[in-house]
Amino acid sequence: METVNIVPTMQEPDTPFPSASRSSTHRDPVVAPEQGFKPIKKEKPKKPPKPGTKAAILLKQQQQQQQQEQLAAQLEPLKFIPPTTTFDPKTGVLVLAFRNVAALTAALGRPHVAYEGGHLKGPLKGVNFPAVHFTEWIFKEAQSDRLTDAERSVNSIITGTSTTTLSDTSSPTPPPISTVYICAYIQNDKSTFLHEWAHAVYHTSDTYRALCSRLYAELDAGTVKVVEKELQMRNYRADVYLDEWQAYCVEGPGEFGKKLVKVLMEAHRVLRKEVGLPPGW
Repeated sequence: METVNIVPTMQEPDTPFPSASRSSTHRDPVVAPEQGFKPIKKEKPKKPPKPGTKAAILLKQQQQQQQQEQLAAQLEPLKFIPPTTTFDPKTGVLVLAFRNVAALTAALGRPHVAYEGGHLKGPLKGVNFPAVHFTEWIFKEAQSDRLTDAERSVNSIITGTSTTTLSDTSSPTPPPISTVYICAYIQNDKSTFLHEWAHAVYHTSDTYRALCSRLYAELDAGTVKVVEKELQMRNYRADVYLDEWQAYCVEGPGEFGKKLVKVLMEAHRVLRKEVGLPPGW
């Protein structure tokens, strides 16, 4: 029986496949454009909406939501270490001391952004906000099942509830009546602790707030200009200048530059005495 060698032939596909790689000497054939063909015009990038418009507000809200979701996704895999807590019955302030930046950010980074607006501008060292803000934010996020384990853990500390009952409630679980404000910091960072504590006292004491207003009004125009320019460079809104000024002034008179140390020394002394040392100092 005669053996016939059959050589298979390659059938060219109707549509040639593009090559996975090409040499530097390869040149595609030049194809003449069809008659009447018009090149596609590149669309100009859309201008951002004007500040203050509904479109600008909506865009900002969308960006904040995206950042919060990205932050939650990044922090979820980290092992969370719960904070130590100290409660000050005189002011109603609950102090949370976290072991490191990762733990603080995992637990309070997103509610901090929701309260302050904008986005995180670096490592989170401390936060402060009303207790009701946190519980309302927790309730809202729980409805969409977007809470991380760290956020649930801190919520259970603040409200004294179980982390498994968050999605079953029909309204936010309020903090204990005695807790009106929350401030948090990294353990051993006393400067930030004092700063956040000053914010807490500012928001919980009418007497202290009035004192801050009086001392700020007594500053000369040149000093106020330097202070507000510095706060603007730190991305603070104009409506929180007084609050931020007093918190930095409590930390030290040199927070706004060497030239203002002598000018702010008396305000620093008075405010520091009125604020007092935070619990657990």
